[in-house]
Amino acid sequence: MEDESYSILNQRAIIDLLIQGDIFPYMTGSEIQDIGIKFGVSYEGGSRWQILQSILFSLHENGKTSDFFYYYLFKMNITSAVREVIDGNINAKPKYTKVEEIVEESEQNNKAIASVLRTDLINKINLELSVSDKKLIVLNEKIAIIDSKATPKVLVDPAEIMNIG
Repeated sequence: MEDESYSILNQRAIIDLLIQGDIFPYMTGSEIQDIGIKFGVSYEGGSRWQILQSILFSLHENGKTSDFFYYYLFKMNITSAVREVIDGNINAKPKYTKVEEIVEESEQNNKAIASVLRTDLINKINLELSVSDKKLIVLNEKIAIIDSKATPKVLVDPAEIMNIG
């Protein structure tokens, strides 16, 4: 089991941010189950948020919550959400002023929009975590939960530490 602070991510408000489609793509029950299977856990039955809640509980027990959130934020395909932002820009209904001038897809444009979407999602997750004086951070391709007033330290996997003796 990983650090207990990761269990704070398994709350309804954060689960809704992940599956409702307001920032990242809407996730169906089978898509939620598929992402759980990628991490070796599954849960069938119940509503979409109950499925993800169960998966997050299992991931926490297996020490994989950080890996899941890193995958979700940086590896999962969010092309449909990027296209939605571009469509909004084309129709003069931009969702994000930082990328409102982007009206066509290209690798560079898609990366810029994806970065804005990720930042927005992390900020909204952190807004939910702020009640508990915690925040989610990304450092060195790792996700961590820290005290909101703490200064992040470099995150290193213990298996990657070299002993120069």
